[in-house]
Amino acid sequence: MKQVLGIIGSTRKMGNSELAVKMISRQIPEEHSLNLLRASDLNIEPCLGCYKCLSREGRCVQDDDMEVFLDALAKADGVILSVPVYFFGPTGIIKMIVDRICMIYPRFEQFIGKPCLIVIPLGIKGKDGYTSAALGSAAMTLGMDIVGEAQILAGGRGEILISEEHHETAKELGSLLFAPRQEVVRDGKRCSICGSQSFKFIEESVECLVCQNQGTLTVNNDEAAIDIGLTSSSELNTLGDRNHHLGFLMGKQKDYPKKREKIKEMSAEYKKDGVWIK
Repeated sequence: MKQVLGIIGSTRKMGNSELAVKMISRQIPEEHSLNLLRASDLNIEPCLGCYKCLSREGRCVQDDDMEVFLDALAKADGVILSVPVYFFGPTGIIKMIVDRICMIYPRFEQFIGKPCLIVIPLGIKGKDGYTSAALGSAAMTLGMDIVGEAQILAGGRGEILISEEHHETAKELGSLLFAPRQEVVRDGKRCSICGSQSFKFIEESVECLVCQNQGTLTVNNDEAAIDIGLTSSSELNTLGDRNHHLGFLMGKQKDYPKKREKIKEMSAEYKKDGVWIK
């Protein structure tokens, strides 16, 4: 039996984000169990930026609930990430979790390649801001493979249950979680690698903000089209890319002691600058 992990980014119990996970779970054709994590119920401390987890087999020096989260993620066969839009972005706790993801690098094999569905409940149609890009980036940073995404117009408590359209969306997403991976349709409007519609322009190329792969922008008959391909500059494509990035981070960690005394000496000149409010 497969294990599905529902990660809920809303503090509201039995709200649209939680209901979305449960509705989708009911539509997954494969036999499975559903485990739930409400991100706001976890005690997640800010990352200290010390890199010590890299030399501690991914174990943080802080004693909080990150291991609870990572243990649940490691055991899952598939993930439903359901996070509402709060002022044109996702809830902050999701970013808090992603900030700690250096912890998974020494044990990345446990996490990579898990299929993930992203669900975004929102109150105003089309006003998701940067939520889609942020959650897509979060999923890929965690090593997951995004197999489906949907924005659900449901701002009021439990409103997701009322619309038949939302039930159809849940059915479609449920059928995708463990289905054979389908190639992203190359429609010129989304990344052909991860399906994202968020990009930045770098000189003559275009980079996907989610998977970090690059491509080109062409204009034909006043119609623009973006084509993204796998590039060696992404840290997210393969396990080899991740290990390369791990080597880069560990290099920074090893290099610091050589500069510590000089940095300490120079920092002393700035120590008394400014007045702390709290």
